Amino acid sequence: MLISKRRCVCLLTTCTLLILLFNLRSDPDQLVGSGAVTRDKTESFQHRDSADFFTEATEVPTGTVRPTGEPSYEQETPSGDNSSSRRLEVGAQQQEQPSSDIPSHEQETFTGEQLPVPINDLPVAVPSDVIPIPSQKWIALQMDRAYAALNSDYTPPSNYTAVVQPQTYYCPRVNVFFTAIPKNGCTNWKIAMLRAEGIIGEKQERILSRDPEWIHDMVSHPYRMPQYRRSWNTTFDERIKSARSVLILRNPWVRAVSAYRQKLSAETKGWALDYIGRIIINRVRGKGTQISDEDTPTFEEYMTYVVRKGGINEKHFTHQWKYISPNLIRYDHVIPLELAGQMAGPLFTELGIDHDVLAGAYDKSTDPRQESSVVKAREFLGTLPAELVEGFYKIYKIDFMLLNYSNFTDPEFPLPIGYH
Repeated sequence: MLISKRRCVCLLTTCTLLILLFNLRSDPDQLVGSGAVTRDKTESFQHRDSADFFTEATEVPTGTVRPTGEPSYEQETPSGDNSSSRRLEVGAQQQEQPSSDIPSHEQETFTGEQLPVPINDLPVAVPSDVIPIPSQKWIALQMDRAYAALNSDYTPPSNYTAVVQPQTYYCPRVNVFFTAIPKNGCTNWKIAMLRAEGIIGEKQERILSRDPEWIHDMVSHPYRMPQYRRSWNTTFDERIKSARSVLILRNPWVRAVSAYRQKLSAETKGWALDYIGRIIINRVRGKGTQISDEDTPTFEEYMTYVVRKGGINEKHFTHQWKYISPNLIRYDHVIPLELAGQMAGPLFTELGIDHDVLAGAYDKSTDPRQESSVVKAREFLGTLPAELVEGFYKIYKIDFMLLNYSNFTDPEFPLPIGYH
């Protein structure tokens, strides 16, 4: 009888464990793993579980700080990084409010009552032939507000050699350190910088004329900071201290629409990131949804998933602030992609780059407010329910703060606001 009872206890224990494991597998939202966060069902849009960390570790920007409102979790500091980066409990202390003369997104909300704004009530847009450009001093003020919201513990000077972001590059001949954030015109900027560096010859030019995306492969890969730091063996440690640093930013609304259209929508005639699209469909339409090869998530489904999960941690969709190493560096030249055609001129002249190489957008519109990507963004965003608009803004608030970017209902969209 004793043996029989022990067997019964063991059998019951085994069955209990199997039932528990089955329940966990059937509901991925209950999983808590490496880098995962215990989910709060009342604030689900702010949390991301381990199932949503889609990319490999080498492609995911390693943030050293978090904006207020994101869940607290430990982030591993890459080996060899001698920076002062550490886990920061953001929000423990209230940040100092910006002065009233600095335009602030904290003073606006994108609520249902404001969307859409009647066209007759909109202020008149600045004519295209007199669009001014922001000064680097004004840009620095906006960036400082965003750094403050991130609780950055940066101490000058910039420590370029400690940067491990895979989308940051160094060109030693022209001594330029630049961050090419995906969906921020990074293809054109990589081509421009590597041409200035002198590594793109006639053969490479022929390939690029047929396939500009080729620049993302082995051509630019050796110049990424994680690879370069291992290969130069301190050769450039002194030279890089005097490097000019460049960062390109983009209005988060346009970037989100552009990422969806290129990577997830039916416009691509084949999904570029179909595995993410399938997860979106499954989570939004319901588990067990039958998905055909031609089935793609709608824009509203994509935005619904983003708001529910607090973003998508894949390089084309993730927050721009995660690429800027706020504890380590400050950039000399911060350029909004919307005005890159005008603002890149002095830098390109200094580097000896043909000004026609890079325009503010691929369609080369003379007015950044009328570029095809912006027109499409207005169309897509104008169909969204107000709660998705508000939810997206809250999640990407720091990205809006970086350059005080406008809402898509503003006549100056997608330009920064308040600099003229």
